[in-house]
Amino acid sequence: MSPTSAYVPLLHSDPDAHYDDGVFENDMQSKESFEQPIITKPHFSRVVYWTCALSLLFSGFNLLILGFKITMPNVQSSSHLEYASSYIGLDTLYKNRTPSQFAPITSFPILIAQVNQSDPRAVYLDTHRWSSTFGTVYPEDRRVLLTPTVTTYLQFWAGDFGMERCVLKLMVPSAVEDDVALSNVVTTLQVWQIKTPGKLDVQKLSWAHRPQRSDLVASWVVRPNSTFQSMEYRCPSGSFQTFELSCLDSGCLVDFHQKPKQKDLGFWLLQHSSL
Repeated sequence: MSPTSAYVPLLHSDPDAHYDDGVFENDMQSKESFEQPIITKPHFSRVVYWTCALSLLFSGFNLLILGFKITMPNVQSSSHLEYASSYIGLDTLYKNRTPSQFAPITSFPILIAQVNQSDPRAVYLDTHRWSSTFGTVYPEDRRVLLTPTVTTYLQFWAGDFGMERCVLKLMVPSAVEDDVALSNVVTTLQVWQIKTPGKLDVQKLSWAHRPQRSDLVASWVVRPNSTFQSMEYRCPSGSFQTFELSCLDSGCLVDFHQKPKQKDLGFWLLQHSSL
């Protein structure tokens, strides 16, 4: 090719080519149909349907139970349930037998607590303790305190079979200056029996929520070097024996700590054989 020859651009398409108009239209229609979005109707499977139905059913059932709980009366606390006897059948075994002679059982109170008339809603918890080289020690002794406004409650557990004749005993030693604080005035102590179905709740015991009195067991004028006993009464096996100690005279005072190993001081429940 000579340098003076003119440049002729190539054709982009063959001018002699002839296209079929029908083929072109079909191709455009298929392209348009491909570009259009496919719209499908929502479809729920049976699993989703039954899952929703069961959820609604259980929700309604829970609401029904909640409604029953609201309308039902309060269930009695387990602390007021009767203690099951561990001596089933022994009463039949000892029937028509020669009366047995057993030594009396002396029981230490399982609970000693105070209430205060001058502070009706106060709850007094005896949690005295002391620290030692091997940890904190909670001693077994419990305080007995009586004043014109302070009342003390005692509770015993009469759990033994055939020991259902009980006597409440109070022992005051002679060395009162070391163990017992007594007022100089006459101190008249009244002992009331309390009917309780179970153990007293010391977490709630106060003057405003004190248990109701039942019978007057004894009335004693407390002096040093004295021993007092109530009349004998029946204490069924497997029962709680609860007493209220109150002071009648103005200015009266009884204050001491009762210990399980010091048998000559404090209140004790004597259980005698009833067989």
